[in-house]
Amino acid sequence: MTEADYIAEITKRWPSTCSGEPTLETVQLTQEAVENFPHSARLWVMRGDLLQLIDFDYDIPLKESKYCYRQAIAADQMSGPG
Repeated sequence: MTEADYIAEITKRWPSTCSGEPTLETVQLTQEAVENFPHSARLWVMRGDLLQLIDFDYDIPLKESKYCYRQAIAADQMSGPG
């Protein structure tokens, strides 16, 4: 899959307000995406946002979300201006 394919697939699977929480498969897909495209700020942000929707042991997803956002900032800085 390309970076754009991952973004499209994650967007398609994004939980609606009715379902509320992401599926394990969607969470795993975001992990696969950032492993395959570690310099994609967009994928890191998507993963961080998705993890915040998990409704269990709040501390773990929050810490992981913060890590994702730090990775997104680093990836964005590596890409430079433009």
